[in-house]
Amino acid sequence: GAEAVTELREIGKLLAFLKEPEPPKGLKDAWSKLPIFRKVIAMAPKVVKDAPCQEIVIEGDDVDLGMLPVQTCWPGDV
Repeated sequence: GAEAVTELREIGKLLAFLKEPEPPKGLKDAWSKLPIFRKVIAMAPKVVKDAPCQEIVIEGDDVDLGMLPVQTCWPGDV
């Protein structure tokens, strides 16, 4: 994940480029766009065996859906 706001801006620029990509105008232009495609390939999902979200496992009668951190927008949202 991104660590700083500047990194998020770079991701936004990359996604904007990918939304409306332009074909390279020549070999030199294609070569200059190579780093962009390397970033895209690096964005592929990765399988993680022991993710932090799996550190706490609640089973059986201890399960309480009210413990899940659900985002709410208005007072009284359930």
